[in-house]
Amino acid sequence: MRIAMARNLSVMLPLAAASGLVLVACSNPSGSMPGPPSSATATTGAPGSASSSQTISAARGSTLAPLTSASASAPAAGPRDAEADALALRPFDPALTDKAEVQKRVTQALAICYGPEPRPSWGGGGSTQAPSTEMRTLCTAATVAKLLLLRGIGDADADQEAAKKGFYVALAFDPVVVLPSGSTPAAGKAFAAAKKLRAPRIRWGAVRLDDAASKKSVETGLDALSPHMRGCYAVGLLDNPDLTGEAELSLVLDAEGRVSDALASGPLPDGGVLGCVKRHLLRATFAGPPTARVVKRVPLAFGPRG
Repeated sequence: MRIAMARNLSVMLPLAAASGLVLVACSNPSGSMPGPPSSATATTGAPGSASSSQTISAARGSTLAPLTSASASAPAAGPRDAEADALALRPFDPALTDKAEVQKRVTQALAICYGPEPRPSWGGGGSTQAPSTEMRTLCTAATVAKLLLLRGIGDADADQEAAKKGFYVALAFDPVVVLPSGSTPAAGKAFAAAKKLRAPRIRWGAVRLDDAASKKSVETGLDALSPHMRGCYAVGLLDNPDLTGEAELSLVLDAEGRVSDALASGPLPDGGVLGCVKRHLLRATFAGPPTARVVKRVPLAFGPRG
């Protein structure tokens, strides 16, 4: 899916008033490249250590040099559609009655949406298939929320706390998601407990850009990423309910508006949340695409629950 632009769940700050967004035009774009699946405004998919500044490269494992427009000049192969790959597993098939098979498919689908990440330590028992490291787009927030609901339902009888935490993150992705009919009383109890927790809040800073079309594209894309950013923040709040702070993001876009490199830094005392944010950014594609290729100093504020 396209959106105008997720520490462990494989799963963000009060806003700095003076923060802003600066985009610098690329001086030597290399041309077009195969684009990701079309649909809305950047491409949507989901969510460490205490490092407050991390670097991620689309090359997986390499370290970014300082962001420059040159990083955007070499086109890469088009990413796989994570939403389509996850739904191809049919995790929501109503004909599935084998609970173990449902959980197996949910785990595999979450690995596609979040990967490459291990199952979170609080997420309940069971093994997981090693997720692919192939570049993918983002899954929709609604799909991630539904997958987390199903996993929580599977955890609820044996581990109420794990189910509650999973439901809490699901609600961060989609605040109006509801348990499917026929859910167990244990799942209902855990879901009710999760709803009593205050929702995580994030806020993007102002986009300061002269070109109106690029500014609109960036603003729309960032807004579309908000559910995923909330999901990242929610996981951080599970470890530290008082977690607040700020992050500043920088992106490199290719000719198709796809994010090819990303940096995140700031005083947010949770590097896992920052890593989650960057994994989402690296799956995103800004619709338009914006004429600018380097996006600098995007402020993101992670406020307290409530």
